[in-house]
Amino acid sequence: MDKRYQVFVSSTYKDLKDERQAVMHSLLEMNCIPAGMELFPAANEDLWTLIAKVIDDCDYYLVVVKERFGSWTPGRECSYTEKEYRHARDRGIPSAAFLFEGPDWAAVEQGGQTADESRRVREFRELLAERSCGHWATPDELARRVATSLPSLIRGHLRLGWVRAGADSADDQEGVAKLHKRIEELEAQLAGAQQGDLPDIADLLQGEDPLPLKFRFVAEDTHFDIHEPSTDQFRPTVNEVFKAIGPRMMALESQQSIYAALNAFTEKENVSRMEQAWPGRKVGSFVVDQGDFDTLLVQLRALRLIRMKALEQGPGETHNCWILTPRGTGVLTSLRAIRRPSAFEDLGDRGTG
Repeated sequence: MDKRYQVFVSSTYKDLKDERQAVMHSLLEMNCIPAGMELFPAANEDLWTLIAKVIDDCDYYLVVVKERFGSWTPGRECSYTEKEYRHARDRGIPSAAFLFEGPDWAAVEQGGQTADESRRVREFRELLAERSCGHWATPDELARRVATSLPSLIRGHLRLGWVRAGADSADDQEGVAKLHKRIEELEAQLAGAQQGDLPDIADLLQGEDPLPLKFRFVAEDTHFDIHEPSTDQFRPTVNEVFKAIGPRMMALESQQSIYAALNAFTEKENVSRMEQAWPGRKVGSFVVDQGDFDTLLVQLRALRLIRMKALEQGPGETHNCWILTPRGTGVLTSLRAIRRPSAFEDLGDRGTG
């Protein structure tokens, strides 16, 4: 099966045209599908909505930074490049950063932008440097860095990718379907045999019991250009959390994608409260505490709602994914399925006159 991955390339544009071309060429040589600002119209009132949708559809995200700030987003909250990176990170899209460090660094750093923009770029580079990143000095070196880093990123974070429609013959598809069915049957048997390893669920937090979750977020004052990180917590019920993230696991899903769904749920539940607590600030970038997320997965597994499956990615390499158990499917259905109104409710809606 010829699978290809879509990769979003983020950077400033005018000062990195040659570098972007080198990265795009490198991606094409790896049979990847490049995506980036070249796809976007020159003017669009809802440009960010389009950018966010393209990023969401991508399997991986690459950001290339030299020392230019680029264009401000509406409201001057940050540059488009930084906003793209934060969006990909919050959505759990595997990413890699490539920072310029060449002999003309001093000249580049001083080149024609305001002191505020230079400071914001330095802060953005420091944010990227908190994670593993590559360095480059020329377009050719950047292309080589991408060619060596992306395969490692793919092996470490398996994504769905894209397969050409009709690429498999009907016989192949039928055979694959039979194998999947047999695997599911054997895994169900194995999961049943392992139930003795799990505790009695009667003593566990479940259903309408509150589940404390800590999270961090950023409160931005765009007028004074202040980004202030903060922390808080909330207590949704186990059912509320499972109702939010359970649909992701109706099919086999990566742990990172489930984490992104939990972060999105956390933002939805808390953004109004945080805006009231931080008047005049724009709040965002909600991320649940990693330890609390790990505990949540253990809790849902102990409740026999989900099970883990390790996918092989290469020799000696595996990737942990999660899927609903038959019990989990039943509980999720009861939480999310839309019920018909009762006969009594129906009569009440029609009235008596």
